[in-house]
Amino acid sequence: MALQNLDRMAARYAQAIAKTGKPKQTAALLTRALGVLHEQGVYACLIFIQAQDGGRPVLQQLEALLRELPVAPPLGQDLSQFVAGNLSGRLDDLLLVRDVYEQALIYGRYSAKALVREEGT
Repeated sequence: MALQNLDRMAARYAQAIAKTGKPKQTAALLTRALGVLHEQGVYACLIFIQAQDGGRPVLQQLEALLRELPVAPPLGQDLSQFVAGNLSGRLDDLLLVRDVYEQALIYGRYSAKALVREEGT
């Protein structure tokens, strides 16, 4: 597999994540999701986002991001089932996903805040 610039990939998906809903609500959702990711891990973060209003588009972007990584689930497999059943048993892969998701959520939060600022001016 060819080398991938993971930071660039995270930034690309972050821009899409920032535009998934109202920027202020998206920024708040991403801030809370980052807290869950830091405290509880990848699986808890995905379940948290899934349970939130407006979380589905964010979850779809995170799934698309995961599918571009070398640890991607088989096509058709549910994202949360893949993380809980397969990925959680492979620490190196899990840490890769956690780091890339963290970067995407951080960039997405800042992008959404920038959109809020643009709307206000």
